[in-house]
Amino acid sequence: MKIIIPFLFAIAISASMTGCGDADSDNKEMTTTQPTTANSEAEETATITSTATVAKIDTNRKTDIRKTCWGDSKEDVKLLENDKPTDESEKDLVYTALINGVSTSIMYKFNDNDQLFSVFYYSDDKDGRQPKEMVSDYNELKDTICEKYGDPSYSDVVVLNDLHEYATEAESIQLGYSRFISMWETNSTEGSLVLSNSNYTIKLMATFTSKEIDQPQKDSEPVI
Repeated sequence: MKIIIPFLFAIAISASMTGCGDADSDNKEMTTTQPTTANSEAEETATITSTATVAKIDTNRKTDIRKTCWGDSKEDVKLLENDKPTDESEKDLVYTALINGVSTSIMYKFNDNDQLFSVFYYSDDKDGRQPKEMVSDYNELKDTICEKYGDPSYSDVVVLNDLHEYATEAESIQLGYSRFISMWETNSTEGSLVLSNSNYTIKLMATFTSKEIDQPQKDSEPVI
């Protein structure tokens, strides 16, 4: 099933990102599962091909986002995620994963040269999460991003309604009185994190984009 993920607000970045320049503490050794039935020649061939491709990826390399580097191909990302995507198109891969215990949609976007140039995270309150929990999710994800990219270059609560001062943080987000925004920039990556209420849904969205890998001139709204 496809979920439409709106872009982060214009202030929330859609630049480009490239090259493996930032250390990733989550880098893990990958293994390839061997076929369980020896009588399947097709499975054996697929496994050999997969293993050969994995061998080309340096699992000790410094990564840009999750286990990936800007410029990785779709096949590279599939091997690195080591899981079946929940959706896929010519230039997109979508996965669902737990990030800080929260079910999150993750979209990888590729340019015309099959190079990874951007990654989106998305979660919302439709599964019953309360406004206070969404604020906590924002703060925890912000801390996680800081571990990777350092302190944000910008982080603030954007007031949209003067009634904000009479509400708690959670109430202010729920009523659309405010929006939380943080931004990061490294040598290879620009990133943003936004918590806001849109169309009566509290949404937590993060965008990470390569600063060097080319992206389509008219990049469409992510659909996942």
